[in-house]
Amino acid sequence: MVEASASVMVFAFLPFVLSGLVDSEKIWALGSGILAVTSPLLVGSIYVRQRRLFGSGLIRETLLFDTFVMIMAALVEIALVVNFLGLVFESRFAAYLLGVLFPLAVAVAMFIRAIFAADASDREAPPSDPGD
Repeated sequence: MVEASASVMVFAFLPFVLSGLVDSEKIWALGSGILAVTSPLLVGSIYVRQRRLFGSGLIRETLLFDTFVMIMAALVEIALVVNFLGLVFESRFAAYLLGVLFPLAVAVAMFIRAIFAADASDREAPPSDPGD
């Protein structure tokens, strides 16, 4: 969650940095392009870290939740690319803001998944002998 929060802070200030480099009408498009490249890397790193901690098995309690997160990740990526290219509408801050906040939402989702994974691993662990 700390990594995702830090990325939100970095990308929240990115438009201010870009304002010194490009015209104001291109800030949101360029920011969306940068997010379209980096967001899958960040979301992927969150999933990889969880896989290392809890194994590769899907948890029945969070299967629908995980599916929803992956569908939302694809939709956010599409919104960022469309905003970058300006295909459907003029580039605006809304798609950029969605892209900035999504890794934080994924981190929260993975925290919830971690709670269920820890509970599932506790149930599968053999009982310990109190005489040890």
